[in-house]
Amino acid sequence: MGQERAERYKKFLRRLQHNVAFKKDVKELRTTSSGHVSTINMSLMTQTLESVTAAETDRSAFAEILKDKHLALDTKLQDIKRHQGEAKVQLNTQIDGLGTLQGTSSRISIWSSTLR
Repeated sequence: MGQERAERYKKFLRRLQHNVAFKKDVKELRTTSSGHVSTINMSLMTQTLESVTAAETDRSAFAEILKDKHLALDTKLQDIKRHQGEAKVQLNTQIDGLGTLQGTSSRISIWSSTLR
């Protein structure tokens, strides 16, 4: 047990010696690295801002393209609906004409049978 205590005491002394001997070096290293870390962080923030700005520009351009395509498709749909309505009117006119022709055909058929 005495040897274990001596080992712990030696380790403590080594740590204390290390802290005293390298305290100035550690402070210098922290000061130097702090400046570099700040520079790196600033570069990262700048890059992030540029990326976000580029993404927003791309999104805006893409939204404009989609808006134009939607407008074009909506116009085509309205044209199709208009043509469909016109076709419906024409078909109804033709159906009415066929009804008239059927009535005329029936009367002609009746007249021709009475003439015989």
